[in-house]
Amino acid sequence: MRPIARVLIVAVALLGSSPAPAEELAVSDITAFGAQMDAAAQRCEVDKVLSRIAELAVISGTGAAQGDMFRMNKAQYGELLTVACASGRHWSSVRTNEKISIEDDQAIVTADVAETITLDGQQATSRLRERATVELIGGRLMLTQLHVNLVD
Repeated sequence: MRPIARVLIVAVALLGSSPAPAEELAVSDITAFGAQMDAAAQRCEVDKVLSRIAELAVISGTGAAQGDMFRMNKAQYGELLTVACASGRHWSSVRTNEKISIEDDQAIVTADVAETITLDGQQATSRLRERATVELIGGRLMLTQLHVNLVD
């Protein structure tokens, strides 16, 4: 599988809802945030996705088979999404075993993710283990960290 396809498979996007104040942050806020980010990424709404990623966010991951590693910032992730969308990729995912832990204005979300991506007419399905940190910054939920491990 080409490196860009592998990165696209493991670079899961998240997007936002109208968050509650920190003292009221709830699992439903975080769940809605993730669903909206996924929907925006599937529709190639790159600006919408990027608007909910913090400026200093880190997006990283590993590939199981070759031990490939990647690390990118918000701008690099935006470039990757733009290129992927321009190439006509189609992406979908299903999350299972999702766990959300909230403390004050920060949430840690872990999940098993089955992703299917079609790029240049070729379809690939992968299983991932994802850990995302979502924080309430300036009254908005923002992705501050995403780490994805390719399981298969």
